[in-house]
Amino acid sequence: MLIGELSTRTAVSTRALRHYEKLGMIHSERGENGYRNYSEESVEWVKSIQFLLSSGLNLATITQILPTLMGNKCALDDDFVRAAIERESGKIEARMAKMAHSHQVLSKALEKGLLRRPGT
Repeated sequence: MLIGELSTRTAVSTRALRHYEKLGMIHSERGENGYRNYSEESVEWVKSIQFLLSSGLNLATITQILPTLMGNKCALDDDFVRAAIERESGKIEARMAKMAHSHQVLSKALEKGLLRRPGT
């Protein structure tokens, strides 16, 4: 299928698909006309990339773990994949704690009607 059809079937922009290909996450064959031709398997790979992005993983991590995940039918029995997901999960947890603190500060400011630096 051409890039436009892959884009339509996965609801991912052609620009993003080209980026995924540049990163080596998906692959295409070039026709004589220079157009990219993607296999049916590419649909599942792109959908998996989108799922992992929505789970909070970044493209660098996804690029590393995607071939193993897809080869194992997405089983998390590979030590490298498990460690990568645990590491990213910890980063997300740390960001959530920071956001919770920010929310608490802003909620108190709204409650009191003013926003002051600590110690002032």
